[in-house]
Amino acid sequence: MVVHARRKRRPKWTYGRQRKTTILISQVTAINMTASQVKYSGGKIVPHSDLRVGTTRGERNVKEYKEYKFIATWNVRTLLQCGKLENLKMEMNKMKIDILGISEIRWPNPGDFWSGDYRIIHTGTAEKRPGIGGVGLIVNKTLGEKVKGYIQYNERIILVRFQTKPKDTIVAQVYMPTTNSSEEELEEVYENLDKLIESVKGEENLIVMGDWNAIVGEEKVRNITGDYGLGNRNDRGDRLLEFCAKHKLIITNTCFNHHKRRRYTWKMPGDINRYQIDYIMVKNRFRNQVKESRSYPGADINNDHNLVMMKCNLKFKKITCKKKLVQWQVKNLKDEKSRKQYSECTNEVTIEDPLEPQNIEERWQNLKQTITKIAVKTLGHKNIAARKDWITAEIVNLIEERRKYKNLNSTEGQERYRALRNLVIRKLKEAKEKKPGRKL
Repeated sequence: MVVHARRKRRPKWTYGRQRKTTILISQVTAINMTASQVKYSGGKIVPHSDLRVGTTRGERNVKEYKEYKFIATWNVRTLLQCGKLENLKMEMNKMKIDILGISEIRWPNPGDFWSGDYRIIHTGTAEKRPGIGGVGLIVNKTLGEKVKGYIQYNERIILVRFQTKPKDTIVAQVYMPTTNSSEEELEEVYENLDKLIESVKGEENLIVMGDWNAIVGEEKVRNITGDYGLGNRNDRGDRLLEFCAKHKLIITNTCFNHHKRRRYTWKMPGDINRYQIDYIMVKNRFRNQVKESRSYPGADINNDHNLVMMKCNLKFKKITCKKKLVQWQVKNLKDEKSRKQYSECTNEVTIEDPLEPQNIEERWQNLKQTITKIAVKTLGHKNIAARKDWITAEIVNLIEERRKYKNLNSTEGQERYRALRNLVIRKLKEAKEKKPGRKL
């Protein structure tokens, strides 16, 4: 005979399966015989009978550790400056960021390349306005291999699709026009973004983030913003709320209770005022994945925007690594001696023994193994040297020193920050010139 315990009601915003608890009569009898387990209730997890399996902390084996992912957005103002990309990678490593959306890159052409352990996918700038705009995503090595595809739409919008479980996750980075731009230009960006988002399936996870140049304010809007915005809503903020309502998005960095110095994302020149204009948004149905979202004023890359980062529990698919192809020192064939030795060895190859007939597959394997042995003997493998970092320890220390003065409002502190900023730029240029293998 089997006794089934009553199933608990699933709480709101909780996803995943709950276990069915099954207790045999013999197990119930054994538990009743142990008086200490029945009487002790200080370690109970649920407010029900002590006779249930797994209601005390000593009996329950729960895997409490969860591997969270950190997704962030940042307006870097430019990456054209010497050494600024290396500085950005240092900040990503320091903050343990997995995916970073960046605005105002200002690189002229779109691209997809690896820089050390980071993959960078980015758009170019507009033909009519070179040197302005440009967005992209920087992804760490693990997630860079899980990129399924991307759309480099224009200088203001990029979408990247990642392989996650159970469905794919699409991350969009957006850079909205400033308040100096016309309403027509603003509406054009929203229309383009609407078209792209409409192509995303309902069951797929969507994360939209970037510099929106809009203030949603502290007033809560149900299912769109929380109680912890900043400032008073403006017209651009109303337009952003319409966009969120249309696509059922919630602005995550307005939903967590933090001090106002952890909410602002941009400060005016001279630190006259501070505003919240950078946001990370997710679909309302996936809001439970977000565990934290706020700005980080301590992150420094010599710009006037703060990093905004979200902590979430995305699950990425495991991808089996492909075997690396062996590369040969083909350039050795330019040497007459090596070329002659290789030619003599290959001319002596016998594909098939007349006394032992072989089929096509066996002949191919025999030829392949023979050529491989000859290549190892005469050419050798190509050794790919690891790329060395050209930023010196002195520059790293100067960047850390500069960070201390970033948020000081005193005149002395700001002067010290500018002096260190100029010194870092000068040292980066000198180190770049001395970089090994640099073509002059």
